[in-house]
Amino acid sequence: MKKLLLLLCGLAVFQSGMAQFNENFDGVTLSNNTGSLPAGWVQYNVDNLTPYSSLSYMANNAWVVRGATATGTSNAATSISWYSPVGQSDDWMVTPQINIPTTNPVLSFKAMSPDQSFPDGFKVYVSTTGNTVADFAAAPLLTVDAAPGTFTSYGIPLQTYAGQQVYIAFRNNSTDKFVLFIDDVSVQSLPSNNIFVTSANINRFVKTNTNNNITGTIQNLGGNTVTSVDMQWSDGTNNYNQQLNVNLAPFGTYDYSLNANPFNKSVVDEFNLSVTATQVNGNADSDPSDNSKTAIVSTVSSIKPKKVLVEEGTGTWCGWCPRGKVAMEYMYDNYPDFIGIMVHNGDPMTLADYDANIQVSGYPGCQVDRDLVNAGVSQTAFMQYYDAYKNVTPPAEISATAFLSGTTLEVNVTANFVTKTTGEFRIGAILIENGIVGTGSGYNQTNYYAGGGNGNMGGFEALPDPVPASQMVYDYVGRLLLGGYNGQSGSVPGPIVDGYNANYTFNIQFPSNVSFMTAKVVPVLIETATGRIWNANSTDVKTYSTVESVDSKFDLQVYPNPASGLVNVSFNLTESNNVNVQIYSMDGKIISEKTVNNLQGQQVIPISIDGLASGNYMVSVTTNEQSFVKILSVK
Repeated sequence: MKKLLLLLCGLAVFQSGMAQFNENFDGVTLSNNTGSLPAGWVQYNVDNLTPYSSLSYMANNAWVVRGATATGTSNAATSISWYSPVGQSDDWMVTPQINIPTTNPVLSFKAMSPDQSFPDGFKVYVSTTGNTVADFAAAPLLTVDAAPGTFTSYGIPLQTYAGQQVYIAFRNNSTDKFVLFIDDVSVQSLPSNNIFVTSANINRFVKTNTNNNITGTIQNLGGNTVTSVDMQWSDGTNNYNQQLNVNLAPFGTYDYSLNANPFNKSVVDEFNLSVTATQVNGNADSDPSDNSKTAIVSTVSSIKPKKVLVEEGTGTWCGWCPRGKVAMEYMYDNYPDFIGIMVHNGDPMTLADYDANIQVSGYPGCQVDRDLVNAGVSQTAFMQYYDAYKNVTPPAEISATAFLSGTTLEVNVTANFVTKTTGEFRIGAILIENGIVGTGSGYNQTNYYAGGGNGNMGGFEALPDPVPASQMVYDYVGRLLLGGYNGQSGSVPGPIVDGYNANYTFNIQFPSNVSFMTAKVVPVLIETATGRIWNANSTDVKTYSTVESVDSKFDLQVYPNPASGLVNVSFNLTESNNVNVQIYSMDGKIISEKTVNNLQGQQVIPISIDGLASGNYMVSVTTNEQSFVKILSVK
């Protein structure tokens, strides 16, 4: 799972040695986001199958170069295995002739398959005789049945071919999958003793007085076998050392845990951590430039409730997207701390700025807390994402109220921080709508599950392809971004310390094509540097005519009513909550506000209303989970 913990570095790119050959495909000129392989490279479309219509950019090519910015790179060599009719891919891509170094030679490259529900695999071959398919008759150097969902580095020793001239071939031989990317192909000579600290992981936010091990991966990028690595981590003041006893052949990896001295702090503060491999086999590293990673870690005073946000790319044109609708409904029905949003593409429900920013490269695809991106979509996958992210420690709790007065929507968002950090955060909010039933062909849902040939899918197997608009109801649809995709600039002015409350109010024109009766607002807390959403919540859109509808267990009372001078706000809390009491004028302006934390049981909060003009006002009481409203008459 990508970046569940704070990843202090990227993946290995094997650039510590002297490169004999290197190609990152970024020099290729693209037209309509597609270009040809660089000069000297050749391709063979052995299968000669017809690409599926949405992949028509491949034409008759086995491999092309495509812009793949959303996948974490610029350009990448691209092949497919999704054909119409279905068939097995047999697509070859061959490098120019390469002179293999005589000392510790290695082939390195990166590969990924963006849709992990349909991951392409590949094979890598070498030839000393020529660059035709027939020249690669020997067994492959590497076989990968399913490429990972994020760009992952591979290293293959080439000592057998040291000093020779060779061609290297990449072959996609997958059946009815999707897309394969290859990038950063390099042949180089490695130094003798060289450890690469591939990653060093620790939660971005951790509870005070708890042990937190720094974990990660190291990789042997040298020509010698590594038997020991001396590691050191520092918090900026103290250094802690630990020796790892390993047995790493060249290109081997080792997952470490620096458990001899775990990170544990008693104060709420921000700490600069560094992790370094100081020695390899008792000697200095041949290339110390890749031995260290750094990060910022902040402690929190308490663990706040956490909601998991999944933003799913979908579209009525997408025949596999019913799978996402079924998965989303299951999660809403069974996981109360799950929030899902459908981000439409290429249909009448598309919100352009949302669609342009979501990081998915295949549909349906999703991102989780904007941390895990380009992820697959299924009920099982959503459950796994939820389990992985539910217990991530957030820096703050976030809540909101949303009131509609006429055509103006006022959304008041509060973020209650329990940490100290110098990083920038922003508040944002997303307006979503349920129960959308459209008219016209644009609302017809393409359905590859029709007839059951692709298995059962929540009843879609019994529906036609396409499903007529009259039989479709679209829920959780993203309708408006408040503060933009990256959140409202200046909404969390700071400085951020334990107990700091950030408040921001959005006043916007409510979209005329959205029903407030089925609308919700999802407030989000975004870390600017990473774009990660650290917490979210959900609230209904209320109108100022909503008066006496309150939960009987909460028992909200406002008295005396009518009142003058002072009013009492009474309610009952069955469990500990933070409570925000606000008095609004009937046109939506906040007249007064009071926040009290950690309340439980029967409560009475006196509120001064001295100076208020005679008339009606709204008293809103918001807890961690709900908002309640009463009308107050002032004499």
